[in-house]
Amino acid sequence: MSSTLYFGGLAIAAFAVDRAPLGSYGAASSIAWLAVTSGLSLMMRKPFTLGIARTTVPRELWSRPAFYTTNVIITTAWAVSFTVEAALLALLVDSSTGLIIAVKAAGFVLPAVFTVRYSRSAHERAATARHA
Repeated sequence: MSSTLYFGGLAIAAFAVDRAPLGSYGAASSIAWLAVTSGLSLMMRKPFTLGIARTTVPRELWSRPAFYTTNVIITTAWAVSFTVEAALLALLVDSSTGLIIAVKAAGFVLPAVFTVRYSRSAHERAATARHA
C-alpha cells in the first residue's frame, strides 16, 4: 500500500511538474519512504514484518508476545538500515555508480542477514522454552 502511494504520487508529480520532482535524489527518497513506512508501522504497533513472518510461522505462535517482539526488533533493524541508506544515498548523490550500488546492496543485505539470524535464534529460544 505504501509503495503504491509513493509511486502514485511520484507519477502524478511527473505529469504535473516540468522538471523531475526529485531530480538526482530519487534513490534516496524512495529508500527514505521505506524508512518512514517502517517507522510508522512500528508506531502503529503493526510492524511491517508481521505479514511476512506469518507466511513462515505456524498460526498458533502468532498471538504469542515473543512473536510480536521478534517482529518489532526485525522491523526496527530494517527501519534503521533504510534510514542510514537513505542518508548515505543523499550524501553520495554525485558519487560513482559503484559506490552507490554498494550502499544499496548493503542497505538490503545487512538487515536481511540480521533477519535470518535473529529469526533462527528466536525459533531456537521458543523450542528451548517449549522443552523446558
